[in-house]
Amino acid sequence: MRATRGSVLSGDFTDEEGHFSIEGLVPGESYTLTVWLSGFVPEQREARAGERDVRFTLDPGLKSTGVLRGSDGLVLGGRQLSFRYGDGDRDMLHAMTDASGAFEIGGLPDRRIEALLAHA
Repeated sequence: MRATRGSVLSGDFTDEEGHFSIEGLVPGESYTLTVWLSGFVPEQREARAGERDVRFTLDPGLKSTGVLRGSDGLVLGGRQLSFRYGDGDRDMLHAMTDASGAFEIGGLPDRRIEALLAHA
């Protein structure tokens, strides 16, 4: 769970029942809350500091699988792929290829997604 207001970033983890509390927010100020869990589409919404009963319902979204190969046709194992689904660098999900170049990632939103290969 993350709360952002401009460049101010704060966060916390949910407990076993999904409850959360983020400390250090300015009372009454509006924040963008983002929640994510591996295999689910990240969800965002606006809320004011101190607001109670903020609820999120996570969507399993879409899954992508494949094998990453270089231009020479050789598999690229142990490489990080990033999947950008929004405008910012925070709007990304990541997956690693295994030794055979295979990857699997879930929780992708149903929209245009750009796949990026991290530099070795």
